[in-house]
Amino acid sequence: MKIQYLILFFLLLISACSKTSKIDQSLALSGNNQAELETVLKHYSNAQDLLKLKAAKFLIENMIYKYSLDSESMSSNQPYYDALEDYRIKKGRYGEEGLYIVCDSVRDNYSDQIKPTPTYSSDLTRISAQFLINHIDRSFDAWKRHPWAKDIDFDLFCNYILPYKSGNTYWEDAYPYFENFYNKLTESLPCKTKAKMSEYIEANIKGDYTADGTFFREFYPFLTPMSIQNAIKTKLGECYDINCICVTALRSMSVPAVINMVPLWGNSNDRHFWTEIIGDTVKALYNNTQIKYTNTLEETVNDMFWFKYSFSDSDTISSKISIQNCRTIPKVFRDCYAIQESGLFYNATEEIPPFFKNPGLKDITSHYIQSTNINVDLWNIKTNSKYAYLCCYSPNEQGWTPVAWGKTKRNKVTFKDMGVNILYLPAYYMEGKIVPAGIPFILTENGDARLLTGNLSPHQDIILYNKVPYRGHTLYYAKNMVGCKFQTANKADMSDTTTIYEIDKIPFYEQNIEIKQTMPSRYAIYKFDREMHRFIAELEFWGKDDNGVDVKLTGKMIGNRSFHQYNREKAIDGDRVSYFFSIPQEETYIGFDFGKPYRINRIKFSPRSDDNGIVSGELYELFYWKGGWISLGKQVGREDHTLIYKNIPKDALLRIHNHTRGKEHRPFTYENGKQIWL
Repeated sequence: MKIQYLILFFLLLISACSKTSKIDQSLALSGNNQAELETVLKHYSNAQDLLKLKAAKFLIENMIYKYSLDSESMSSNQPYYDALEDYRIKKGRYGEEGLYIVCDSVRDNYSDQIKPTPTYSSDLTRISAQFLINHIDRSFDAWKRHPWAKDIDFDLFCNYILPYKSGNTYWEDAYPYFENFYNKLTESLPCKTKAKMSEYIEANIKGDYTADGTFFREFYPFLTPMSIQNAIKTKLGECYDINCICVTALRSMSVPAVINMVPLWGNSNDRHFWTEIIGDTVKALYNNTQIKYTNTLEETVNDMFWFKYSFSDSDTISSKISIQNCRTIPKVFRDCYAIQESGLFYNATEEIPPFFKNPGLKDITSHYIQSTNINVDLWNIKTNSKYAYLCCYSPNEQGWTPVAWGKTKRNKVTFKDMGVNILYLPAYYMEGKIVPAGIPFILTENGDARLLTGNLSPHQDIILYNKVPYRGHTLYYAKNMVGCKFQTANKADMSDTTTIYEIDKIPFYEQNIEIKQTMPSRYAIYKFDREMHRFIAELEFWGKDDNGVDVKLTGKMIGNRSFHQYNREKAIDGDRVSYFFSIPQEETYIGFDFGKPYRINRIKFSPRSDDNGIVSGELYELFYWKGGWISLGKQVGREDHTLIYKNIPKDALLRIHNHTRGKEHRPFTYENGKQIWL
C-alpha cells in the first residue's frame, strides 16, 4: 500500500505541475482499465445526459485514492462465511451462541487452514464500464422516483447518494439487492418521508445485523476484513462494517447518508463510527461533561453513553469514586467519497499519521460538540515537520493517538474546533512515531489550556482505588447483584437451602465476605433472579479442611447451564474479566457439590467488570508525566483494595500500571481527594 501511495503521489505531482484536469489524472492512473472508464464518459456524452456525465466524472475523478479489498485474497475464509450464512437463513438470528457454534465447527473441520493475507487494488484499475453505467442509471432513477428525494439537489445527490461504495470494499449487486428488499417492505409505509425512510432502514439494519467486535478481535481475527457481499449475506460485521452496510442501504433508496467517525474517544481507548443522515440536525451541542442518561435525553453522538440505563441518585457507591457515564469527543470527521482538497492527506508532502491518510476526511466537529480554537506553543525541537498534532491518550505502545492537525509557524500552531473538557498532548509525527512537542493540557470549557506541568512542588498524599474509570456499564452489572443470595444446602434438590449472605449494597469490584455459619453443608450456591441477576465473574467458597486449615473449597459445579462462551466454569477460571451469563431456565443458581459437608467461613466473589479496581496482593506502579512517564514507585495492593502514595506532585498527570495482570490504564489527576479521570 505504501508503494502504491508513493506512485500515486508522484503521478499526481507531475499532473499538478502540468495543470492536468482531475479526470485526465484518473484516466492516466487507470492503466489497462482506461478504455472501460472512457466508455462510461462516452456513453453519457450526448446533450440529453449532461447531468449523468457530470455524475460519471464525479465518480471517476474522485476514484484516484480508492482501493478495494480483493475478495480472492480472503477466499480461504469462505467456508466460515458460507456456514454463517446458512445458519442465519435457517435460524433467523445468531443469538448468544450461534457465531461461536458455527465457527468452532468450521475451524475443527479446517484445522490446517492457512490464515489469509488481505490485498487491495485500485478501483481505477478494476471497475467495469457496465457496472458504472448500471449504477449511475439506477441511482438517477431512484432519485427521481422516490418522493422523499424530490428536494435533494444534484450536489447532495453526487456526494451522499451516488457513491458506489462506503469503506474499502464494494459489491456490484449491493444497490439492486437493497433496492429490491426495501421497495417491497416500504410499500406499506403510511408516511413516505426522508425521516421515516431513514428511521425504518436504520432500525431494520440495527435489528437484522449483528455487530460483534469482540467476536472478531478476540476469537476470530483472521475473518476480517470481510467483503461487503459476505457481510450482507451473513448479516454480520464489526461496527464499521455494519455502518458501511447501513449507508449503502440508505443510498440505494435515495436517502443521503455518510459515515461519521471519532478518531479516538477523549476518555476511552477506541475509535467510533456511526451513520449520519444528511439534513439531520443536533438539538444541542455536547460539552463533554459527565451527565446521567435518561430515557428522554437525546444522544448528541451515537453511543456517547457507556450504558443506556437510568440510575437514580441513590444508586451510587462511595463518594470517593468518580463515575463516568459518558464518553468524550475531541473531534468528529465525515468520511466523504469526494477528495477533500483542504485536508491534510491532499496537501501534506511529509509522512502523516495513518488516520489522516484518508483523502475524504472532512472536519465537522462544530456540528456536534462544543468546540474552540486553541493556540499552542511548541517546544523548540529540531524538526522539518510542517505539521503538529494534538493527541488523546491511548494505551498503545506510543501512548498517544493524533486526533487533530495544524500547520506550524515559528514553534506555534493553531488547532481549530477542538472538543472541550479533554486532555491533549501537542506532538510531532516523525519516522512513524509520536514525539511530544509540549506540555499536556486540559482544554477547559472557556477555551483555556490548563497545563499539567508535573512540577515536584507543591505535593500531596493520595489514595487510589482503581486504574481505569468506574463506568456506567460496570456499575450496572454490579448493581444488578444487589438482592442476590449465597445459600447452602444438604439436599441435592436444594429444598433445604439456608441463606448465609445477601448482597445488600453495590459491590465495588472484588469482595471478600466473612461468614459465621454453624451448619456444615455439602452444597453452596449463588442464587440470582431469572430476569435480572445473571452475571458473576468469580465465585469462591472457603472453609476449613480436615486438618483445620482454611482452604478454597472445590467440587462439582451444579445449577444453571449457560451460553457457549459464558459457561458456568467462567466463574471459577481465575479470570476476573470472564464471567458467567445464564440462560433463563428452571435453575436460577450456580454453585458446588463439595461431595461432603463443609463449614463455610468466607465467600469471595467478583461482579462482572473490567477488573480495574486495586486488588490486594497485586503489584502496581504509579507514574507521572514529565515529557515521558516517570515512575513514582511500586506498591502491592493493600487489603482494603487501595494504594497510598505520599508526596505526589499536585499539578501532575498520573497513571497506574498493574504489573501482575491486565493491560488497561487511563490517565488522571488527583483533586479534592478523588481521582479525576481523563
